[in-house]
Amino acid sequence: MSREIPLLSIICTAYNQESYIDQTLKGFVSQKTTFPFEIIVHDDASTDGTSSIVREYASKYPDQFVTIFQTENQYSKGDYTIDRLVYGVAKGKYIALCEGDDYWIDPFKLQKQVDFLEKNHDYGLVYSKVKVFNQKDKKFLKKPFGSPFRSIEELFIFNYIPTPTVVFKSVMYKDYICDINPYEKKWLMGDYPLWMYIASRSKIKYIYNSYSVYRLLESSAAHSPDFRKELSFVESYAEIKLYFMHRLGYTHLEKTIRANCFVNKTRIYLFKNEKDISELVREIDKCDTKSLKINIIRSVISSRILRNMLKLYWSR
Repeated sequence: MSREIPLLSIICTAYNQESYIDQTLKGFVSQKTTFPFEIIVHDDASTDGTSSIVREYASKYPDQFVTIFQTENQYSKGDYTIDRLVYGVAKGKYIALCEGDDYWIDPFKLQKQVDFLEKNHDYGLVYSKVKVFNQKDKKFLKKPFGSPFRSIEELFIFNYIPTPTVVFKSVMYKDYICDINPYEKKWLMGDYPLWMYIASRSKIKYIYNSYSVYRLLESSAAHSPDFRKELSFVESYAEIKLYFMHRLGYTHLEKTIRANCFVNKTRIYLFKNEKDISELVREIDKCDTKSLKINIIRSVISSRILRNMLKLYWSR
């Protein structure tokens, strides 16, 4: 492909993904499109062979690849790397995201999604369901992840949008950075608040196909063997929801958001820190109203373990 102004920019962030990055990059260069696209790979100072594999692809496809190799890990420093990528490097009208351990399985993924956005200007983002591959068990889960939602209120409750499936307008991202300034908020999720912002500004399209694979690893931002890290992730998830709840005027959802956060934290305590239930009791004590406590109980009433634990608490 000749050096043309790309219609779309693929952004891939990678760190120590030597075992997976080849499959990721192969999915990029296999895309068949009628428009030019660029592939931006940001390697965050990997200590394995990830950067070598990226360099091999960049050498083979010099007209498509734009590479950034860090000498110090920026994520550990709290650096919001993707901001600089989109502003300073990405040239496309549209952005596609895929991390270095996920991959695409449909060579026409980008063409189908861009075709839709080009014909439907009131839509800001398009996504699909994703197949989930459990790396530990070396097999796909029976049920894919990702489904349509009818309103932004549903997106407040659950993140329906798998990151490796999306294509969105780059102007939406630039507006998001200017309006929200997410890097100052220190949120632990980079994708979900962006989805919330785009959903508040435009329509979002769900396509009933699987174009991508999400690799479920034992350790990631959302899944960690360290229960403290997983708790922090759940708390940040709720913080994002509460921020947009106030910003967009959906304050009637506060009880549901806080109850869901409590339920998720309860699962972590039960399955990863069973010996320290006292902390969970203190979490219940933080509930500021009786109605919120009742809402929490309703949220967990279907679980026998949680129900018994709450009985112990209320009988103190």
